[in-house]
Amino acid sequence: MVTTVSYAMLPTNVMNAEWIDKTYHFAVSDGVHGDDYVSATDLGTDKSAAMQTAINTAITDKKILVMPPHAFIRMDAMVTWSASTDLKLIIDGNNATLVANGDVNSTGLLKLECTSISKTMDIEIKDLSFSAASPISGGVVNCGRGLQIIHSPAPGLRGFTSVLLENVEFYSLNNDQGYFSRPLYIEGAWFVHGKNVRSNQLLTANLTDAANKYRNNWLAFVPESACHLKEVYGFFFEDCMFRCGGGLIDGTEGAAFVSDTNGSAEGGILRNCTANYSRTGVQLRGTSNEPGFTMLSGHINARDYCVDIQRGKNLRFSGILAYLDDGMAGANPDGAADPSIFKCGTLSGSNIIVEGVDWHYAAHQNLANARFFDSNAVSTQTYFIRDNKVGDTTLFKHGFSSSTQHTVFASGNAFAHGTIPFSNDAIVGYQYEEMDNLRRRITGYNSPAGNTFPGTLTNGDLYIDPNIMAGSDTYRLTDAGAGTWTRF
Repeated sequence: MVTTVSYAMLPTNVMNAEWIDKTYHFAVSDGVHGDDYVSATDLGTDKSAAMQTAINTAITDKKILVMPPHAFIRMDAMVTWSASTDLKLIIDGNNATLVANGDVNSTGLLKLECTSISKTMDIEIKDLSFSAASPISGGVVNCGRGLQIIHSPAPGLRGFTSVLLENVEFYSLNNDQGYFSRPLYIEGAWFVHGKNVRSNQLLTANLTDAANKYRNNWLAFVPESACHLKEVYGFFFEDCMFRCGGGLIDGTEGAAFVSDTNGSAEGGILRNCTANYSRTGVQLRGTSNEPGFTMLSGHINARDYCVDIQRGKNLRFSGILAYLDDGMAGANPDGAADPSIFKCGTLSGSNIIVEGVDWHYAAHQNLANARFFDSNAVSTQTYFIRDNKVGDTTLFKHGFSSSTQHTVFASGNAFAHGTIPFSNDAIVGYQYEEMDNLRRRITGYNSPAGNTFPGTLTNGDLYIDPNIMAGSDTYRLTDAGAGTWTRF
């Protein structure tokens, strides 16, 4: 006779004890606790060695690491895990905070790294905060990097690497102590999902640090970026906030949010996200024009450029509230000469859609030369610019600006009167067209003579020269065969 024993037949205390022991590792068992935290100027005793033991044990034993609830945990050194084996870790943060003691710790808090392309990496971190502090020095101190998750070399599609971050925050203690040079850095992951990730490093101290090159009236900065993704094949961030950034990353200016590809990354989404208090809000960069970035709704408040597209194609930006503010309340020698909501680099790609963007506010020393969409692409690209709004006649000079001929489909844009809605810095060159029923309406620079036009023109098509100095001239094509335009 075979007797089947179910979990329901076992004593509850026995079942729970065995299951908990096999599933969870409690950091307090290694001495990770925060009960001696006193104040922002007294963080208690160093727990970095105990935290290193807890991380090692959880990974080796394949258990969920449970942090003590609501604890402030002082870290005088960075905790690291780097191995060529599979890296699988779940951290249940319980709203605990790891605090980098910048008086002695300039490297950061937590670095997790898988060094084999053939191994997998699966990491989940929930309900955990990373804070920078400098309790004794009294100054604003660089505490290094907050959280680093790295799979190097990047596996691309050859290996499964997943990162989930939920309710994770990075901030400066009391908003006036230390800071992270790069709060969140993820490299080589196959897919990253971020939910309610907040890089909220807003410093309110009266900073005089010369390294803070891009200062503004918020006195907020991160030398590199609030969130930097490198060689991440795909990502999805929702309901997240990225504050500060715009200093140098590997010799190139960064942004609050940076997606940095090397040819193996493809696709990424920001939904209901904010990128604030940085020289550049969102930056797409890398070594090739990889497809598929999308930003749906959200808010960007940047000093010089809301979106910097150095690389990328098949991109979509929809429903974004955009501000430009370089901190005109004080002298700012670093304000860009060409502030823009969207800026495309010389090597950027095609099929970029910009729709439903509201440029609501601007305060910039070079506002007279501001642009809504500024393309520096050296080869002909295709852009779709529709249903965007600029409501203040003082906000900008150019709706569309480029020195290269592009194919631009534009419609339904409510740009301010008295400005140049879509213009070209070059003397001639087709700029944009929009379809009114079956009639083609073209906006160029100067008269139709000398311009080139994509597509087939038919009688009745309109050409508009929005030259604000000479007044707007409108032409109608009266003889398509002869190419005769009649001004009216």
